[in-house]
Amino acid sequence: MNEQILNVSRETFFQRLSGGLSHLGIELSLSGSNTLFDFWQEVLRWNRTHNLTTITDIEKAIENHFLDSMLPASEQAVFSSFKKVMDLGTGAGFPGVPLSVLFPATDYHLLDKSHKKISFLHLVSGTLNLKNVYPVLGTLSLHNERYDAIVSRAVKIDDEIFSYCKKLINPGGYLIVYYSSNQPPYASSHLSLTRKFDINGASRAVSFYQF
Repeated sequence: MNEQILNVSRETFFQRLSGGLSHLGIELSLSGSNTLFDFWQEVLRWNRTHNLTTITDIEKAIENHFLDSMLPASEQAVFSSFKKVMDLGTGAGFPGVPLSVLFPATDYHLLDKSHKKISFLHLVSGTLNLKNVYPVLGTLSLHNERYDAIVSRAVKIDDEIFSYCKKLINPGGYLIVYYSSNQPPYASSHLSLTRKFDINGASRAVSFYQF
């Protein structure tokens, strides 16, 4: 794909993404930014026929996909301790792929029930040499591996989902859930922290449940 289609150069992408992350205390390398830039090109290429995302403008994608995905990484002391993380309902790879770039020593298992999305992630993880990304086709209820953390950006957490997640998380591990500004966090005694964020006037909250 011609990068001019994106209307943003690699340099501008890096400046805007790293600038937004710096306010969160998160440092993104130039090589990491290039990987995410290439990832977005692949998303757009597949999106022409496979409907991976409704957001196609890269300016909006920087805020609504990339920055949003990496918000919980502001708790770096927590994230740096993880060895194995599940991205529940990963879709086109958000937040799993951006987080995997920030934390290359952590294995990210990207779970989704959509064949086309998992096929896309298998292809892109190979093309971009994302050695710590493992796409997984399936549903949470049929899953039995254990993780240090599960992140959920798109799946609504209810009693059933929370119970399934709890069974798969190692002792001391976390369920990390993204919420909109007007959405109350799932009520649980395991809720240890909720952080609120603002990206260009858009509010977001991320809750950490520890087991």
